[in-house]
Amino acid sequence: MTASIWVTEADSLTNPDDIDATTLWVILDETCVWETPLTEASSPDPFRLARRARNGPLWGPFITVEVVVRLVGAGSDSHLLRAADQMIWRSM
Repeated sequence: MTASIWVTEADSLTNPDDIDATTLWVILDETCVWETPLTEASSPDPFRLARRARNGPLWGPFITVEVVVRLVGAGSDSHLLRAADQMIWRSM
């Protein structure tokens, strides 16, 4: 599995430089969790933080998972952002 994530400012303003997405969890169920660091990916928009993860498990396609991303800000503040019911469209 390859995962691409975008964290987008709700008001379409530029993301602060001190915000980063560092870790991804893709959760199929309580026994199947993929935890991985995120790497930079190109973003066409200054208000969209783009990150990517590669070499994940072969789940799906056409199943839903829960996705959790760790956001890290200034002063090492950390927050978890959750997106439920995300579709896995392809599996290679």
